[in-house]
Amino acid sequence: MQLILENINKDFQPQFSRQSALAALLKLFKTNTNGSNIRALADINLSVRSGEIIGIIGQNGAGKTTLLKTIAGIYHHDSGSIKIRGKCLYISGLGNGLKPRLSVAENINLLCCLLGLSKTQIKEQFAPIVYFAELQNQIDTKVYTLSQGTIARLLFSIMISCVEQANSDILLVDEVFGGTTDMSFTQKAESRMLALIKSGCSILLATHSLHIVQHICSRAILMEKGRIIKDGLPDNILTNYEQLVDVKNKCGL
Repeated sequence: MQLILENINKDFQPQFSRQSALAALLKLFKTNTNGSNIRALADINLSVRSGEIIGIIGQNGAGKTTLLKTIAGIYHHDSGSIKIRGKCLYISGLGNGLKPRLSVAENINLLCCLLGLSKTQIKEQFAPIVYFAELQNQIDTKVYTLSQGTIARLLFSIMISCVEQANSDILLVDEVFGGTTDMSFTQKAESRMLALIKSGCSILLATHSLHIVQHICSRAILMEKGRIIKDGLPDNILTNYEQLVDVKNKCGL
């Protein structure tokens, strides 16, 4: 197994508002705050084989990002064990890394640098990133003038190029497909991801794009309130997810 999670639990302490100065002061003198903690991950058990791609779905707040960040070591789990074989890399949507007033070219250089590429690697990857994103005629364009779909193409192109250079064994992908509405580009992105999978890289993909899960993933898990409630073939899990959403909508949740 490339990755094994056993009985992972993760709690967050609730944040007091700025008006709750007294509550924050009282909190300092409390000897036991476990009762007020928020359980973000509960009894997570998950095994991932080499070369397996798993889609993680669930509504906002289900625990998808927390799970990936805990595996990556960004968050420390409170109990349980995580066993990782090989190099692990966490990639988010990167939207916060973009500088709208900078050009496409400047943003490519900036994000590639932030993702750990050397100057030589950035120089080598610059043209492939531009061509894959189909931005040959817009490299000097300021990012704030681009459409959301174009920005999504740029972000994915940067991400996949950096991932390929990193030679990671486990890739944790957090909503990098968001905003990509161009079906022809989505198909290109799927092919690029599949090529990465064939290299033996295991991928955990947290996304709201059910289409991506259905067409790329060999397996899917459904999360709800910090728990994995279903694990299986993508088509079956997507059906469970749609049923869950339908029930919540009918109940007004």
